[in-house]
Amino acid sequence: MYLKTALLFFISILFFNPLLNFSNASENENEIGSRNTNIAIDIDYFDKIPKNDYIIGPGDKILIVISNDYPELTRNTVVNGEGTINLYSLGRIYVQGLTISELTSLVEKAYKKFVKYPSVEIRIIKYRPVKVLVDGEVNKPGILTLQGALSIVPKEEPQEKPASLGSSKISPLFNDIDKIYENKNLDLDYYFPRVFDAIQKSGGVTEYSNLSEIKLIRRNSLSNGGGKIETILDLEKFILYGDDSHNIRIYDEDIIVINKRKNPDQNIISNAVRFRMNPEYVKVIISGRVNTPGVFTLSRKSTLNDAIDMAGGTKVIRGPINYLSFNNDGTIDKRKIKFRKNLKRGSFSNPYLKQGDLIVVGSNFLSNSAEAIKEVTAPFQGLYSAYRIFELVSE
Repeated sequence: MYLKTALLFFISILFFNPLLNFSNASENENEIGSRNTNIAIDIDYFDKIPKNDYIIGPGDKILIVISNDYPELTRNTVVNGEGTINLYSLGRIYVQGLTISELTSLVEKAYKKFVKYPSVEIRIIKYRPVKVLVDGEVNKPGILTLQGALSIVPKEEPQEKPASLGSSKISPLFNDIDKIYENKNLDLDYYFPRVFDAIQKSGGVTEYSNLSEIKLIRRNSLSNGGGKIETILDLEKFILYGDDSHNIRIYDEDIIVINKRKNPDQNIISNAVRFRMNPEYVKVIISGRVNTPGVFTLSRKSTLNDAIDMAGGTKVIRGPINYLSFNNDGTIDKRKIKFRKNLKRGSFSNPYLKQGDLIVVGSNFLSNSAEAIKEVTAPFQGLYSAYRIFELVSE
């Protein structure tokens, strides 16, 4: 009897006393609520506008608003070849080498003589082409030119500003890669060229490219001391995991240097092809004692033996195979190979092929037509003549 009464009393306290479990639960809920409040974004997030360090140069088309109260002073102008523009009241002024922020500050200061409360706004409405130097371990190092900006609105649609930055209207030009750029790093309705685009236009990377240590050298703004600044970028994260945090925008006169790794890595090529940094196919020439000599388009993963198979195989009587591959530093990789089937892929005698490789089975190089010889030498005009290539094969 007493035991039953005591048990009922304990249960009533446990479930109906507000000072026990429920007060603790309430405290936990408040704690969770406070955690959520701590991580919640605030309107300060709007202030995370990237610093505009774009340096103005000849060819940029600029919109300059002096004050909304004086629309007649608003000017659309293009920076001429001498780096100057003309503004009302100020006349001809030199603007080349200034960032947009620097020019805005100087124009506002100059117009205080003519306008009581100037409120200058400047923006680029058409960007000049971007010239950059890509050097090191890429297939076609050198100076290249990219468009200063590309509209993210498809060409077949009216070129109007998207309703919001979250617009999914990305240009078909970027194919599968638009999934990475979508809703990221977009400035109004423009997509700006990035490190990836420069490497892609340079023919992509090689198996020796060290994408984890890419050096970027850039012209510094005048207000930050001028001269050159440099940084190290890791683009390996981009082609492995889609992390484009280091795939930054490139500017005119940038220098991009791809360092060389000690040992080759074919995974670099596979991932670069997957992300369209490298072309999916290469063209090679197969000449001499094969059944169907000519120019062949092969997968980037193809080897010398694959190319010979594509040419219908070797003839019964043949000599050694001469293999010529033109390196991106201007040197030539020349090998004399004894043909054997089932050689290890990527080995010395069965290498992976590159764009423009030449495979001559036996010594009958001139058995091919003049068109094929021209096709061989076309990528290397100015470096190697057809006669010099003949010499290399005959040596």
